[in-house]
Parts: sequence; structure tokens; C-alpha cells
Amino acid sequence: MKSDMPKDNTMQTCIAATEEVIARINRLVDRTTPLEPEQLTEELTAAVDRLRETLRGMEELEDMQQADRALADFPARLAHDMRTLLNGIVGLLEICGQHPDDRQLIDASRAKARVAASHLMSLVNDTLELSKLEKRDVPLPQEVFHLPTLLKEVETLAHMRAEEAGVEIICRTSCLQLKYPCLLGSPLYVKQVLLNILTNAIKYNRPHGTVFCALEEKPTSDSKVALHITICDTGVGMEQDFLQEIFKPYVRADAVPQGIGMGAGLGMAIVKTLLERMHGAIRIESKVDVGTTVYVTLPFAIAEQVPVKDAPKKPKGSLRGMHILLAENDELNREIAAFILKDTGAIVTEAANGREALALFTAKPPHYFDVVLMDIPMPEMDGCAAARAIRHCGKPDAETIPILAMTANAFDDDRQKSLSAGMNDYLSKPLDIPKLTEAIQKFRTTPTDNGGLVG
Repeated sequence: MKSDMPKDNTMQTCIAATEEVIARINRLVDRTTPLEPEQLTEELTAAVDRLRETLRGMEELEDMQQADRALADFPARLAHDMRTLLNGIVGLLEICGQHPDDRQLIDASRAKARVAASHLMSLVNDTLELSKLEKRDVPLPQEVFHLPTLLKEVETLAHMRAEEAGVEIICRTSCLQLKYPCLLGSPLYVKQVLLNILTNAIKYNRPHGTVFCALEEKPTSDSKVALHITICDTGVGMEQDFLQEIFKPYVRADAVPQGIGMGAGLGMAIVKTLLERMHGAIRIESKVDVGTTVYVTLPFAIAEQVPVKDAPKKPKGSLRGMHILLAENDELNREIAAFILKDTGAIVTEAANGREALALFTAKPPHYFDVVLMDIPMPEMDGCAAARAIRHCGKPDAETIPILAMTANAFDDDRQKSLSAGMNDYLSKPLDIPKLTEAIQKFRTTPTDNGGLVG
């Protein structure tokens, strides 16, 4: 029976398939050189077929969950939103396939598909992150950070979003007045908590509305301090019944003003989970047509100072003349990555899996390759196993060849697994082309066009 099938595995398979399709769409949309009409039609048809398979998987998952009412709501609503976005992308891609000679229509449809794919990627990322955070055996990273710098970054991002929405942000506390600027904690997640709350305050505000932010420090001992953060908006507010459910995954207000886009309903669930993991607390007060006030408390250990990091060297030159071994199992992703690298002057050798990458590396003379780009999930031999095998293959350059991971698995423990396998750096997908070339250039030791060395 369907209800006896492993639901978690089905959900994971559907999400993985969706991520694969999103990556394909993004590559098609972001190509610097447009494909020929016949080739574009072929690629779009393949993407459409894969999307249809994913839709069927999401529908099957929804049917499975109907047998278990306690768990039905979240997967069903997730499947609905994913299916809605995927159907929109399918329609746009089919339009492109039916009109391969209408460049204006194709460009417009690709742009719309890119927006939908971006929204879908956010939904997938939020779902995966919430699932990851709920695994209590995975500790949050702890590091010393500079609070004024973090707050400035949050304020800058929030101001950008507020300007787009026509909302004013007022911060009543200057970062320069903080008595304890250096703290020990998880800065990435602190930033995410604040941005999630501020994004809601902006999104559910009114035109020309206001968001007020305040921060207060309260020492709790000689070595610890609690931050009390207040974020108040003049937005649409919430019903009291909804406030009781707001921290549950995939809960959204039934009625919002026209023109306000619906979110995934995961933001506040992530906020609550993160705060619990950081031993913090949150309280919300809201009144319909008046606004909402969010109170957050976060405890931290006081740090003496932020460790001084060496300034990264600015990359010079290009990738011209560099020999790069590219291991990527997805044919379309491999084709586009190879095109980008070759377009910068690199010489690219392609491998479809880790076993091929290992064979190509060992077959070439020592120091033939300058860099290895390694996907992680691959058939026959995954990227981590291939990296370890390269490190121990006995070639003179086996221990020194730079190996850069590139994968859609973008969590901290995934990064640590890659580094533990002997890789030098970690790039998350979808790949940022400037960051990719910069990361490669950092490891360059081959002569440039003028005979000098870079790196």
C-alpha cells in the first residue's frame, strides 16, 4: 500500500529531483551564448519531461500522506506550492519549445521561468534547512564575531528590501554604542533570524509604512550578555488565533491584503528552531490593522576580540592556460561549466563521475592539472571518495593538487565532510561565475601570458 512507503525518502527524492531541474533551468537561463533553436527546444523538452516526473512524485507523496492525517498538512501544502511553481515553469518552457524562432518571446519566458525557479529554490532550501536544524545531533557552529559589523550587514540588506517596498526603517540604537561588540556564537544564524523577522515586517507592511528596530544589551554575568531586540511595524497585523500557530511549519495567514505575495510559511518556523538551538526566546504581539511587535532575546558569551584574518589576496590574471579537471555527473551542468571555463581560456578535461576523475588524474603526468573541480553526489564513486583516492594515489602532486568541491549540498556539515575528504575549498550550487573563477585563481601556479606566476 502507498501508506506503507517510506515518506521521508519519497520527500527527499522529490526535493532532490526538483533541485536538479532548477539547476538545469538556471543554466539555460543564464547562458551567455544563446543556444540554437533546435538545441534549445531539445534541452527544454528534457527539462519539461523531468519536471513532469517530479510533479507525479509530489502528487504521489500527497496521496501517501492522506493516510496519516497527523502528518498530512505539511507535505500536502508543500507539494501544492511546488506543483504550482513547477506547472508555471513547465508552461513557460513549452511556450519556448513551440516558438523556437521567436527570440523576444523566448527571452521573456526565460526571465519569468528564472523568477519562478528562484522562488522554488528558496522553498526547497527552507524545507531542507528546517529539516537539518531539527536534527539536534548536528551542533551549530560557534565563532567569535563582531556584532556591529553583523548588524550593519543586516541593516543594509533590510534597507534594500524596504526601499523596494516603499517602507521606511528606523534603527534607534547606534552600533557604535555597543558595550560588548565581540561575542561568541553563530553569526550566520543570528543574521538569518533578524532578516527573516525584518523581511516579514517589510512584506506585511503598508505603502509608506515604518519598521522600528531597537537593541539593548543586558549583562547576565561577568562573561555573558543577553541581547534584547525589538522589531515593530505598522503593518496589517495578525489575528490572535493565527499567532498561536505562527511557529508551526507551513502555517500562513488565510487572508492577506491584495498584492502581498504568499511566502512558503517556513520563515518563522526556522526562526523559532534557530532561537531554541541558540537558547534564545521570541515573543510576538500583534493587532489587525495596527501592526506587529516582535521581541527576541539571544544569550552570548562575551569575547575579547575578533581574530584578525589575513586579507585575501586579490586574484590576478585569467584562467588562460590552466589545466582543469572537471568532475560533474549531470551532462548539462558539465557542458555549461566546461563552456564557461573554456571561455576564460582554461583547458578543461571532463569526467562524468569520481571514478573517471581518478583515472584521468592518475593517467596524466605529474603537475599536468592545476585544479580539480569535484561534484559531490556522483555515481560509481562520489566526490569525497574520489578526493580521498586522489590524495592517496601516490603521484608526486597528489597531496598538493587543489580540489574544489562544487555541489548543491550547502550545509555546514556538508562543507566539513568535503574538507575532511581532502578538498581545499567548497562552492555551492548554483555556481556564482565570478566566485568560481576567483576561487580557481587563488590556487593558480601556472605561468600567465606575460611569463609571470599568479597565486
